[in-house]
Amino acid sequence: MLDTAHLEPLEDLAYRRLLDLYYSSESPIPLETELVSRRLRLGSEVVSKVLAEFFEHRATGWHQARCDAEIADYKARADRARQNGKNGGRPKTQGKKPTGLFLGSDKKPTGNPEETELKANQNQNQNQEPNTKPLPLTAPAPPALVDEQKLEVGSWFGRRASTQWSAKELKAWKAIYPDDLAEGIAILKAPYEAKAKFTRKDLQTLLNNWTGEIDRWRNWQAPAASDVTNRQHDELPAFLEDENAIFHPKAA
Repeated sequence: MLDTAHLEPLEDLAYRRLLDLYYSSESPIPLETELVSRRLRLGSEVVSKVLAEFFEHRATGWHQARCDAEIADYKARADRARQNGKNGGRPKTQGKKPTGLFLGSDKKPTGNPEETELKANQNQNQNQEPNTKPLPLTAPAPPALVDEQKLEVGSWFGRRASTQWSAKELKAWKAIYPDDLAEGIAILKAPYEAKAKFTRKDLQTLLNNWTGEIDRWRNWQAPAASDVTNRQHDELPAFLEDENAIFHPKAA
């Protein structure tokens, strides 16, 4: 997060969408910047600026060392899982003679010996069944990126990195689509860091209304110092004066 703290909202959005494209395609960013910008739904100028700062230009595309390393690690693990599936499951532990007892049970069986042996054989057969679960088609977003976004949003409410989120907050966080999450951080960062009027007062409420909050603050601009000085206490900012707007306090 420290490396991207200086970025403008649109630049921050471009950076996160470029990472999403990198991981979903499992390949470097194409060199055709215009095509990439159209796919990200952003201007080519801001995309080019972010690429030049955070990615390395090569003949095969725009590379980032961390992305390449995580994708290579993911593919290696996927290959091992695929091979284990063909071989009938994970390799068995060698050098131990089967006892017919469950791990952690007493050395001397208790109860019905025939029933104990039957359960042991059933468990052994289950372990020998081949792994038929389909492998994921694309690599998930790296934990580092998810943690960085979570720290960013939590900081708007004074949350430290060591502060634990509640179960409801984590559930609402996981329900947000990755593209909406990146776009929301880019749009909401300015008003929430400025503690603007009519921002949500707690993290749970913000997460539950994430997409609506994006629409509400999409065109927000920080007021000039003179506007803050001259505005009456109960007077609304210009973009909130329309009582018919869905985000107006009276319409809520």
